[in-house]
This record gives sequence, C-alpha cells and structure tokens, in this order.
Amino acid sequence: MVPKEITVKEFASLLSHEKEDEGLNLAVQQMLAREGVTGLVLFECQQMDSSSFGARKGVLFGPECTYRTLKEICAGRLGDVPSRFMYPVAYVLAEPAGVEKP
Repeated sequence: MVPKEITVKEFASLLSHEKEDEGLNLAVQQMLAREGVTGLVLFECQQMDSSSFGARKGVLFGPECTYRTLKEICAGRLGDVPSRFMYPVAYVLAEPAGVEKP
C-alpha cells in the first residue's frame, strides 16, 4: 500500500483520533520546521485481531533523521511482532518541492 500525501491539519487529526486538535496541529508544524526534517510519516497498526489495532505513530524523516528519505521509510514497517506491526498510511512534507514520492 502506498501512503497518501495529506495536509498538516489532516495529519494532526489522524494522529490524535480527533476531528481537530489545535495543540497537536501546532506541534506537527513545529516538528516540520526543524532543520534537517523533510517530513513526517503516519504509521498505523492494521492487524484487526490485535489489541493495538488502530494505534498510530508519527515518524520524522530527513537528512538529519534515522530515516533519510520518504522512499526509505515507506518501504518498511515498525514493530517487533506481527500483531504490533505498523505500516505507513500517510505523510506530510515540510517543503513538497523536490521530494521523491513513493
């Protein structure tokens, strides 16, 4: 599954499971403004028989981060055991121009 590009506001609402969360919206904007950050990827547990089903996590990527490119981070998953695997479902870019998309 290829993650879709979304806005900062959509990213914050998906991460918080709320329609609007201005505090988280501001926090996402501040993370994207950091030097060396290209964007954020939203990961979600999609294993329906898992107690973690629906859990979400945001992960930064960029030249100064563990994951350097969008393609690299979207090629993998997070988690140690199948019932807790989280897969990339969406992303938001700090500066959309010049980023190779998955």
